[in-house]
Amino acid sequence: MYEWAVGSQPGYCDIMPYTVVYEECSESSSSSRINLQEGHAYFVSVKGYNGLGLSTTAISWAFTVDASPPIPGNVYDGQPVPGKTVKDLDFTTDKSGLYIHWEGFNDPHTPIQEYYISIGTCKACENILDYQPVGIVYGK
Repeated sequence: MYEWAVGSQPGYCDIMPYTVVYEECSESSSSSRINLQEGHAYFVSVKGYNGLGLSTTAISWAFTVDASPPIPGNVYDGQPVPGKTVKDLDFTTDKSGLYIHWEGFNDPHTPIQEYYISIGTCKACENILDYQPVGIVYGK
């Protein structure tokens, strides 16, 4: 037999009280919904019992609820030039390549894991280059 709970601190059960389960996997009940808040950290505590009723407790690492997308930044076409205030080009003579750079993307709850790029002839179009991952690129 096991009991598990969710708390706002390690070992607490203030978000969801201990619930008895008989398998090593469980989920919160739809009849007793828990109210997790965006940006808050939570911990899961599990108590395991033997046949004599003796128990031990294990506590998870913190997990954070992040149900919102990152805050958008700015995207610029053209190669960044140190010391120049103009970051974006309106025209180019280069027909063989396109330089892009971006800044200011942010997520207040979790780190951004990856960036994707696409190129199109209109805003939000990808008719020249389909979305493709470019990973994480840090400025120099």
